[in-house]
Formats: sequence, structure tokens, C-alpha cells
Amino acid sequence: MRADAKRNECGIMGEKEIKELVKKAVDDGLSILRYQEERVEQEEIADPFSFYEQFPFLQWAKNGLPDFSYSSVAKIKYSNLFLRTNRYNDIQSWKVLQEALLSNKEYVAFYGLTAEEEVARNYHTYFFIADLIDHYAHVYGKPEYHEKAFEPVFQAWYGAWSKNELKVDVWVPILFLHFPVGEVELGPGVQLRQIDDARQLSKAYFGRHLNSKMQQVFASATHALVFEEWVVDNASLDARNDFLNDPNAFSDIIEHLAYLMGSLRVVTGEETGYGQLLVFPAGWSDQWAADLLPCFPIEQHHFPASFLNQKWKQTPPKIKEKDVQDIADIYKSLSKGGRKSLEVGVQKLNSIYLNDQSPESMIDILTALEALLLDEVHGDPVYKLSMRLGSLLQIAPFSRKEANDIFKVVEALYKYKLNILKGSSHLNGKERKISFYPKKKIDVVSFGTDLLRHLLLTFFKNPQMQEPAYLDRQLIKGV
Repeated sequence: MRADAKRNECGIMGEKEIKELVKKAVDDGLSILRYQEERVEQEEIADPFSFYEQFPFLQWAKNGLPDFSYSSVAKIKYSNLFLRTNRYNDIQSWKVLQEALLSNKEYVAFYGLTAEEEVARNYHTYFFIADLIDHYAHVYGKPEYHEKAFEPVFQAWYGAWSKNELKVDVWVPILFLHFPVGEVELGPGVQLRQIDDARQLSKAYFGRHLNSKMQQVFASATHALVFEEWVVDNASLDARNDFLNDPNAFSDIIEHLAYLMGSLRVVTGEETGYGQLLVFPAGWSDQWAADLLPCFPIEQHHFPASFLNQKWKQTPPKIKEKDVQDIADIYKSLSKGGRKSLEVGVQKLNSIYLNDQSPESMIDILTALEALLLDEVHGDPVYKLSMRLGSLLQIAPFSRKEANDIFKVVEALYKYKLNILKGSSHLNGKERKISFYPKKKIDVVSFGTDLLRHLLLTFFKNPQMQEPAYLDRQLIKGV
């Protein structure tokens, strides 16, 4: 028995057979679009076409960040011609395709097409053609059939339900930072890449339901961290949707994002973060919106609350090109694994920035310093931290002169931490300041954050210094 006959016997049609039926249905639908357009031009009927609501347009603000405007009369939604009227419920080629799909056990099982689910059943076997035609007409630029234009649209739809696994690219926009590079590899399978206009528009359209402040925050990104060719479970439509709406499905990416954000903060000291994972299908789709790239945004807030306070009006800091390589080197070091203390230090630094360097950040600062510099629980931590920090700062000088009196700094840090644990009500006032000179005071949290960054950067660039015993030996030598 031939393979094609065997498939038909099992109720499973081959790709070529399905393609011919879809091709005929698309061609007939395009003919209807052209006929209606001609009648409008000849003023025989009122315009039957409606438009996409809140379709985005990309502009650029003076500060270099994307600035979106939205229109509800910009893009024709061709599919509504078929979906909003009852006159196109019986197109012959569409009915033939519908019968074929309903007899295809693989297709019916994937979409869960039961008799009880009449709406879903009718959409996935009949009216989906209206959305496919709409997408095709916008991508091709006119409602005419062309074989080369049809082929990728068909393959995207066919692959969306016929493959057990699908590939996606995950883009994570980096908020409020500007990079001097268009594209650079940060590590295996991870790139820093400028967000192209097509993805900027998709991001704006599929996130249009957000409140205005959140839209502004999410829009404020020119570059993204890109994870390519991640695999999605496609055993059924429900399984795929569950995967694409579950942040836990991308837990590996989120873990790497913690390393990447930490690397950015260690090197630059700039406030940044991310708010979304943008999942872009790689060559497949059964959901469309005009000519936009299909996109599944997953909200995953990892940015300071202060970003909601009109930060998008500010000019984002520009990262130096030489810093990009340092960021990549630190990320590679973290992703390979190694000293747990360095990972703890980076985790605490992330927490400090996410909490806007609040008073409670002092606990994170000291926890990180202790993890990095203390190797035992015995003895006075103020003394030990002071001695080892003093040794390190002799080898790797710190730009802030206050570090010359490091014992006073460490003592103040612990005093401030104690006040936090006791629930002091004055932590944003005098107790947050340290006096060094008659007219010089420093913010203890800000200074502690800078000190932690300096320590982490020094350790990553000088692995031999990561052992506390090394600093003790240098102290004894009088270095």
C-alpha cells in the first residue's frame, strides 16, 4: 500500500494534499477581497472593510528611546469582511477544506475539536482562513495570489500544528540603557542585539493592553538579550499555550538573566532591568495581526519601582564599548559556575538595585561583603572586613577617597544594619550619613553599593584574589 493511501486510510492527509486545499481557499478569498475593493472604487457600495484597533507606529524621542503612537484607521483588517458577516459562511473551497480538516485525526486532536466546542471547531476548520488571508495580503502588499508569497505563510501555519516541537527565539528588552553595538555575542546561545523596527512594533501591539505607565516602561529599550532556538512543547494547542504563558517554562533563561543583569550592574553601576520575555515563533504561526511578527509576551518584572515615575523622559546612559566585553567576561564566569560567594555577591547587588538602594539594602550589602571576604564565623567581623578590605584597596585602589578610612566605613555599615534590624524610624535621615570631613558627608547605602561593585569587579578580573587568605598574606607582606 502506498504511503499516501495509508495516511488517507488513517484519516491523516499529507502535506501536499492539504496545501492544495488551502491554496484554493486562499485564492478564492483573495478574489472576494478584490471584488469588494472594485465595487468600492466604482462607488457601487459603501466601504465594507474595517481597521485594526490601536495599530502602532514607531517614532523616536529626542532621548533616543522608541516613542509609539497608535491609530485605529491605519491598517485594514481584511479578515473582518469574512468574520463579521454571514454572507461568507458557505464558500465552496472553504467548505471542502473544512471537511478535509475535520476528517484529519491529527489536526482534530491537536486543536481539540469536539462537537461541543462549536466556535473553536468552526474557527480552526473554516474561519482561520480569513486571518491567514489577512496576514498574506499585508505581507505580500496586495490581495493577489502569488506562489512564492504563499509558500512561507502556508509552511508557518502547517508547521504550527504538525510538529511535536517548535522553535522560538526569546528576546528580553533591556530597559533604559543605550549600547554602542548593534550585535555582540555575550556567551554560548546569548547575544546582545539591537531591537529591529519589526520587533519593536510587534512588542508594542501585543502589549497594547497594558496601562500607559507600563507601556512607557516596556517601550524604553533599544537593545535586547536574545536566546535563540529554544524548544516549545507542541503536543497540542493547549500544551503549547500553557508553555508560552508560563514563566517557569523559561526558568533557565531567567536564571541566566540574573547573571546578565548582575554583570551589567557590576560593570556600569547603572540602573536597568527588564519587564518582559518576548517569545517570537521561529518560522511557524497560526495567529496573525496584519504584517506584524507573531509575538507572545510574558511579563516578568525585574526593575525598580522608580522606573514607573516617568523615567522614560530621561536620556538613558550610554554604555562604553569596552564595558560590553567586561560584561560578557563576567557573565561567562558566572554561567560556568565557580565560587558561590561571587554568585551571592551578584544576587545581592541585583536586589540592591531592584529595591532602589533602600535603607534595607544595607543588609544585602553586608551579606555580600561577608560572603566575599569572611571565611569563618569566629572573631570580630568589623575588624576582619576592615583588614581584608584595606588589603584589597591597597592592591586595587578605590576611586572614592572615603575608603582611606575603611574601618570607620565598615563600622558605620554595621551600626546602620543594627538600626535597621531594630526597626529605627530615622533610617532615611541622619543615620544614613557618615561624616568624614568637617563639610563632607556620604550616604552609607550609596557608598556600600559602590564598594560592593568595586570588590566584585576586582575579584572577577583577578581570580587569584578571591581567596580571603590571599588578602591576609598581602597584608602581612605590607603590600
